[in-house]
Amino acid sequence: MAPLLNISISSNLQFFPAFILILILILFPCPSAATTSEAEALLKWKNSLHNPTNHSLLPSWNLLPSYNSTSSSTNSSHSSCCQWIGIVCNEFWSVTEINLTSSNLKGTLQYFNFSSFPNLLSFVLNGNSLYGSIPSQISNLTRLTHLDLGWNQLSGNIPFEIGMLVCLEVFWAHNNNLSGAIPVSIGNLSSLTFLALEENKIFGTIPEEVGELHSLMVLYLYDNNLSGTIPSSIGNLSKLSYLALQENKISGSIPKEVGQLSSLMVLYLYGNYLSGSIPSSIGNLSKLSNLALSTNNITGSIPKEVGQLHSLMVLYLYDNNLSGPIPSSIGNLSKLSNLALSTNNITGSIPKEVGQLSSLKELYLHKTISVVQSLH
Repeated sequence: MAPLLNISISSNLQFFPAFILILILILFPCPSAATTSEAEALLKWKNSLHNPTNHSLLPSWNLLPSYNSTSSSTNSSHSSCCQWIGIVCNEFWSVTEINLTSSNLKGTLQYFNFSSFPNLLSFVLNGNSLYGSIPSQISNLTRLTHLDLGWNQLSGNIPFEIGMLVCLEVFWAHNNNLSGAIPVSIGNLSSLTFLALEENKIFGTIPEEVGELHSLMVLYLYDNNLSGTIPSSIGNLSKLSYLALQENKISGSIPKEVGQLSSLMVLYLYGNYLSGSIPSSIGNLSKLSNLALSTNNITGSIPKEVGQLHSLMVLYLYDNNLSGPIPSSIGNLSKLSNLALSTNNITGSIPKEVGQLSSLKELYLHKTISVVQSLH
């Protein structure tokens, strides 16, 4: 029986290499075919841009004429876009990065065939003159980790389908003309670390779903038309280091949950319609270096817990309706260099502990009449 067993195994092994080859061809299609498809998609988009024949516009983006050659690698090189400016490919000659920063591009993304780039990881078009909307088909870039559309002239809404880019880690679309609300689907991007949508025309409220971005380190939404309140769910962002919501139309009070942002270094909320008092939980932000709450309608007194912010270098509370005295605990802020409390209703005397602020360079107390008078 043993010889028969050997024959059976030997017979099966003869078909094993063929099976592996078929499997490889299915999983990894011919490099030349894949790169030709990607190259053709890039050329189609290039030709849709303004002045595509201009020599300064992506000059390397051309397919060389195919030569009769028996070498598959030679044929692949003619149809490949991997040597083009701004294009990076993987070992299978498939595009993984497109970086066309400040390339003098003018046109839209409507003719960009997103489905032709299944392996794209990074898509950077920063600093061009692209206009029109962000197509919903961008959701086809299922492996994308880095999307930078900043400094263009893009308009319209951020598509709901952006929430399908579950691998996305960086999303920059700042300095455009984007409008509409931030889609609630943004909460699906659990890997997102940087979200920069500042200097657009985005309106509506900050969605509660932002609190689901547990990897988020930077949130820039400033200089838009955002309204409503700051969602309490923002307290879930334990890795958040930079929170910039200034120059919007945000109202309501600063949620006490802000005190849960243990990694926060910069908090900019100035130039809004915030009211209520400064939450005492602000004292928990031991890493905070910049706190700017100026030009709002904040009332109440400056909480003594501010004195626990030992990393604080800048404290701007001017142009509010703050009352009560300056807490003596402010003398604990040994790193403080800029203190601006002007244009408030602060009363009482300037505490002698201010003299302990050895790093202080600028102190603004003008239009806090009661305090000024106390100096005499």
